[in-house]
Amino acid sequence: YGGWITADIVGPFKGWFGKTKFELENGQVWQQIEEDRYPMTAESPVVTIKPGAFNSWRLHVEGYNRTTPVKRIR
Repeated sequence: YGGWITADIVGPFKGWFGKTKFELENGQVWQQIEEDRYPMTAESPVVTIKPGAFNSWRLHVEGYNRTTPVKRIR
């Protein structure tokens, strides 16, 4: 990895609800690692995944003021 990852989510997006998987148009798949919930409705939104402390990653959906911790699974 290294820096930030910015990509579109594939298809319609309803937010996250605990253990949600995020499929990106670049082929990567990330999964939420906490149980927090944040419903939203967006079509193929742009997300940014940024490195955090202790090898953690946080996913941010453009236009929304919330992030959730994620891990890469593919």
